[in-house]
Amino acid sequence: GIGGSWGSREELLHPRDKHGRFRKTFKMAENAINAITGFLDKFQPRTFQSDGQAAQYTFNKAKPSRFGGGQGYPRLHADLDETNEHLRAGDMDESTRKFVQMMDDSSITTTDPLILSRTMDASAFGLTPETLGSEEGGLEDLTGWVIKDPGYSTNVIGTPMGHGPGKVTMTIATPKGTKAIIPARSPNDRAVFLDRDQEFAVTKVEPDGRGGFYMMAVAVPKTGRGE
Repeated sequence: GIGGSWGSREELLHPRDKHGRFRKTFKMAENAINAITGFLDKFQPRTFQSDGQAAQYTFNKAKPSRFGGGQGYPRLHADLDETNEHLRAGDMDESTRKFVQMMDDSSITTTDPLILSRTMDASAFGLTPETLGSEEGGLEDLTGWVIKDPGYSTNVIGTPMGHGPGKVTMTIATPKGTKAIIPARSPNDRAVFLDRDQEFAVTKVEPDGRGGFYMMAVAVPKTGRGE
């Protein structure tokens, strides 16, 4: 497994900041930490020799009838951002409901453990570039917490997308059996959407030396309690 490289049990029980100081009490209970570290110790993700091979994998795994046989692709491009805004605001209007139904109809259950990644701005965590590295209330404070995205998260399989200054790249250990939507818009498309309200246990947060961070997380079953 990938084990301690994603955060040890001790680090999760007693998180410290980049200066080695203990941080405030965290949300994840000890039994949950034991489950996460046990999972990581045994985690053997599907690996790929190249991004081309990874893209071929997603192309093969995508649901053949996704997006109504492809007719829904324009909606995916045009409506994803707006739908996510509605979902994150808790606003399930009629257009959002139709988009959610399209995504549900296009979803699969992953048949392999996978490593996915996404690169985001500070705003994805309710932070600013100035507060991202704050010693109180900054990104490192999420270590040991379960967080969730009420919207659909856009990830890639294989090499992570570009990581510029002040960005956060989240690398996600994704268990077999996770609900996902694979667009496979072309044989080179490596995108994998995780379902709305997907929860993530944050196991490690490291500064990149350029004002940004690398975050390790585990996609965990929905409990409805993530924040």
